[in-house]
Amino acid sequence: MICILSIMLFSLIQIYQFRYELSLIINSYYIKEFKVGWR
Repeated sequence: MICILSIMLFSLIQIYQFRYELSLIINSYYIKEFKVGWR
């Protein structure tokens, strides 16, 4: 039971970390496009 819970928690952390990194990449890309568009 504890093993299953720890695996679920670990996978949740992995998913959140992935989403965070993905949003950072998307944000930096959009900021670059925005700055280029404003020139």
